[in-house]
Amino acid sequence: MSTDDLIAYMKKSGEAKAGEPVMTGSGNVATVRLKLDGEGDAALLIGVGASGRGSLEPARVEALAQALAGQVQ
Repeated sequence: MSTDDLIAYMKKSGEAKAGEPVMTGSGNVATVRLKLDGEGDAALLIGVGASGRGSLEPARVEALAQALAGQVQ
C-alpha cells in the first residue's frame, strides 16, 4: 500500500461509524472504530495473511472484524 493509499484508508477508518468495518482494497485488512464510554478513540485492526493472499475471503475478514469488535465494545 502506498503512503497516499494508507493515509486515505486511515482517514476513511477514522470517519466510519463505530462498529462499521473498513476494508483495504486487498481485502485482507480491516479496521473497526470502537465505541468508548468516555473521551478518546480506539480501533481494532486485523490482518489475515499477505496482501492478496489471505487465507480468508474479504467478506469473512470483514465479518471477523465486526464480530471481534462487538465482543470488546
